[in-house]
Amino acid sequence: MQKLLIFILTLGMAANASAVVKKPIHRQPPIRPQEIRVEKTHIGLYVTPVLKIGEVRDEVRGLIGVRGGLEINHSLYVGLAGYGLPEEHQTRHWGCDECNDDIEWELGYGGLEFGVMAGTPRTGLLSMGVLIGGGGVREDRRYFDRTEGFFVLEPQLDLSVSLAHNVRLSVGGGYRFIDDLHSLRYTEDDLQGPTFNVGVAVGIF
Repeated sequence: MQKLLIFILTLGMAANASAVVKKPIHRQPPIRPQEIRVEKTHIGLYVTPVLKIGEVRDEVRGLIGVRGGLEINHSLYVGLAGYGLPEEHQTRHWGCDECNDDIEWELGYGGLEFGVMAGTPRTGLLSMGVLIGGGGVREDRRYFDRTEGFFVLEPQLDLSVSLAHNVRLSVGGGYRFIDDLHSLRYTEDDLQGPTFNVGVAVGIF
């Protein structure tokens, strides 16, 4: 009888053990550090030979120049620019060859150039910027050489379109402001006024 009771109790404990339902253990996935995406900054380089057309002493003249600098994300640009008028020669006659006065005039200006851009290289980039700098008028005569300086401010609007992978055509216009000029040949009104330019940019865009 005692063995029978022990056997019955053993069966009951086994049944109770099999009836226990084990709950699944849910493991939390490992916490990963938050991914931070950093956009790469695109920096391009450019050099642009430019023909700038405007009035000089009530005559339409062309100044030869060059622009160059950095282009950041096709939205900002900063660089340097410089322009010069081809040398002019003048002779003052005083009645004899030895007395004649040969005069050479030179004009140029340049400075820091920066601005903002909008658009894409394929469809066209519209840029709006300004040149801030200075220039000079040089008078080279037989007996002396003199240079007079001036301040220049030239806001400008340009449109650039892609001709090839590393080549762009740019056209635009602006207005040249001149101040603090004291020259025998030019006045401030002689040099300031609207300008138009065309250039071909070569670089890494």
